[in-house]
Amino acid sequence: MKRIRHLFSLFALAGLLGAAACGGPAPSPTATIMPTDTAAPTATVWPPAGTIAFSQYYTEGGEGEDIYSIQTDGTGLTRLTHQPGTYMGSPAWSPDGTRIAFDSGEAVPSSYAVWSMNADGSGKVQLSHLPVMGILPTWSPDGKQIAFCGRPQAIDWFHIYTMNADGSTITPVTSGEADDLFPAWASDGRILFIRLPRHVILGDVFAVNPDGSGEVQLTQKGTFRGFTVSPDAKSLAVFDYVLHRIVKIATAPPGDEVTLVEGFYDCDDLTLAWSPDGKALAVGCKPWSELAKPSALTIVNADGSGSKKIENAGLIYDPDWRP
Repeated sequence: MKRIRHLFSLFALAGLLGAAACGGPAPSPTATIMPTDTAAPTATVWPPAGTIAFSQYYTEGGEGEDIYSIQTDGTGLTRLTHQPGTYMGSPAWSPDGTRIAFDSGEAVPSSYAVWSMNADGSGKVQLSHLPVMGILPTWSPDGKQIAFCGRPQAIDWFHIYTMNADGSTITPVTSGEADDLFPAWASDGRILFIRLPRHVILGDVFAVNPDGSGEVQLTQKGTFRGFTVSPDAKSLAVFDYVLHRIVKIATAPPGDEVTLVEGFYDCDDLTLAWSPDGKALAVGCKPWSELAKPSALTIVNADGSGSKKIENAGLIYDPDWRP
């Protein structure tokens, strides 16, 4: 995500973004970075109907990021936010589909906060406030709370926090000398996140109870960058940044990897969202070179088969599927 890279650069991490601990990305092939469209299953309508919210980076009239929504058939593209010079991203639907939580800020890191708005972009309300900056929100299954990544001004690390849906009672969940990022509040009640050790841009998926108890490591490779959890909380779809592929891993107990889709060689960041029925994944890719401008929204079956590109969505990040 352009905005998250910008934030990390301001926290002295930009020098690490071009090279992982394993030695950096492999040379990019000349072919398209996204998997080739394959024949869709005949038993169901493809892609499955629904609405996806996402963020899109822009440079026209100044640099920034806005939130849009689109139907999975490519119709109904709608801009939900626009404030020139401001980054508005990481949209997350509430469980009832009526609100979207997101983060917003300007060039100064301390300006970032978690907000929420109605599904049509109206009714914006700031939820988190200093001294804890807030990014990357996710709703609890009952819609009563929001988890997010927070960074107090006097601390060097991002950790997981929770707050009530109205922004009250902000409470730390994780701690320690590592960055805890990309939280996802699973249907089993646990909060999943990726932990990045100091000076490392890749990590593993962990799970923790909202009160901070029961922390457990779900993956063991240290090569993951983004993930999504299935609606039944039994599986993860994770982006292996080193091998350029999306893999599926069971959560209880953690199981072996199953490769779903390969070939994401040019994705600097890859973000994923599971469909509410558990049958499909939405994939957003931020390319290494913004000049390449690939089609960045792809929908694929949850078993890795049958991909479909949404051609008119543009360069997108952070897709989230409306419940």
